[in-house]
Amino acid sequence: MLAIWKREFKSYLHTVIGWLFMAVILFFVGLYFTATNLLYGSAYFSNVISACGFILLLAVPILTMRCLAEERKNKTDQLILTAPVSLGKIIAGKFLALASIFTIPILVICLYPLILMKFGNIPVAESRNSWQTEPEIFRAELHSFRREPEAFRAEPEVSRAEHGAWQMEPAA
Repeated sequence: MLAIWKREFKSYLHTVIGWLFMAVILFFVGLYFTATNLLYGSAYFSNVISACGFILLLAVPILTMRCLAEERKNKTDQLILTAPVSLGKIIAGKFLALASIFTIPILVICLYPLILMKFGNIPVAESRNSWQTEPEIFRAELHSFRREPEAFRAEPEVSRAEHGAWQMEPAA
């Protein structure tokens, strides 16, 4: 699992998609932070977090959609599956790499309230509590991973039936 995490983490840092993901998040959060807090003089950082939560929810699937599809495209999924590592550890390693990439811009965003503190008093407790939305974003990322193990299967229909994700026809 650690080897998969290292490989995935390094691959995101050596390709455009990882840096583009971080740049897009930091651009939109920084733009909203500048417009709301610095230009209008608002001390409430929670406004930035609540407004940018939607941007973060859109950005996470951009990062996760590539994860298993790239393995299948490069035909490396067969190599990974024949390794003596369980499918759960493969998914966990990939998830932790994606969570690590997602954490980098979040750590930068954590510096924004410090910038506000330089200009005056801010409600620290409210700014701290506004970060409670972040676990929901990680849950959305995990939910997108629960749907992707079938990408590794030769017969996705069988995988859907095993996971109970098949659809029943509507009653007439």
